[in-house]
Amino acid sequence: MTSTLAPPSRLTLQEFADRERVSLSTVRTWVSNGVAPVSYRMNKRRVFDLSDVAQWEANLKASAR
Repeated sequence: MTSTLAPPSRLTLQEFADRERVSLSTVRTWVSNGVAPVSYRMNKRRVFDLSDVAQWEANLKASAR
């Protein structure tokens, strides 16, 4: 029996930093200043929903035009 894993629907702080090509400290600053996408704590880790990240990126792209 073959099972396939669903793609992750959440990103950790480090995964988000890697995706945005910024440092972890930059992401922490964005979170503190309310600039980052909505995040929440899950099992003592801050995570971002991938859908929130995609919407945040779309908003940044639209505002850059």
